[in-house]
Amino acid sequence: MKIEGQIHWKLKVETGADVRRIFAIAVAKFVLVVASTGLLP
Repeated sequence: MKIEGQIHWKLKVETGADVRRIFAIAVAKFVLVVASTGLLP
């Protein structure tokens, strides 16, 4: 049961890292689009 908890925790951590990575990529793409359209000062 302890091993299952460790596996579950590891999956939860990896999922969180994936979400942050995807979010960072989305933000980067958004910034690139805004910069290319000249909306940034």
